[in-house]
Amino acid sequence: MSIRHLILVTGLLVVLTLPVKAQDSGALQAIRSGNGLVAQGRYELAIKQFENVTARDGDAYAQATYNIGVCYFELYLTDKALGFFERAIELNRGNYPRASYALGVALEEQNRLSEAVEAYKQAMRSSHGEFAAATFRRGVIAAKDGQIEKAADLFRDASKHPGPQVPNSLNNLGVMLARMGKLDEAEKQFANALRQTGGAFGQAEHNLQLCRSLLVSAANRTLFADLKLASIDPTR
Repeated sequence: MSIRHLILVTGLLVVLTLPVKAQDSGALQAIRSGNGLVAQGRYELAIKQFENVTARDGDAYAQATYNIGVCYFELYLTDKALGFFERAIELNRGNYPRASYALGVALEEQNRLSEAVEAYKQAMRSSHGEFAAATFRRGVIAAKDGQIEKAADLFRDASKHPGPQVPNSLNNLGVMLARMGKLDEAEKQFANALRQTGGAFGQAEHNLQLCRSLLVSAANRTLFADLKLASIDPTR
């Protein structure tokens, strides 16, 4: 049995949702229509709907711009998506946590990791520390870079904020603790992750069983080390 077989969750059960607040009824209708098309996977048509929202529509324009970025990202046109995410953040004067998070995801996909980390930090700053999905992603980047203790701290922090990132954060915290040799603490985190999902978390279940096997093996090694070898020949 090896700690290498513990599963680190790199995905996150958070989708790039599309905000629908808008001041103008026409802009609101365009965003709603676009959202409906996105739900159907018809991204090109959704973009055309979002393009009906203009700078005259106030805050709705930033939201439509972000939504277009989501569509391009889903179409694997990441370079174009990046431009729209950056523009949406600019339109909201740097205060657009979801767009900053999306920017980080897109940058991470292009392996521009230092830039992705800065985008995730911006998401946290503009949300006053509440956009914990960004902290989770920073933890994944740190873990892949071998920064185990830093990753553990980030996953621990992410797990303290309500949201869909909590089970994954707990699982990954367990992996980091196990890699640090803290199997007892790791076991608790895997069990907690499993409870958070009502038992429906395959990676956490795998990790919990493996961790318990490792704990038993460690205990057995300790017992064997305590066995005393007799030095007196009983036949004499």
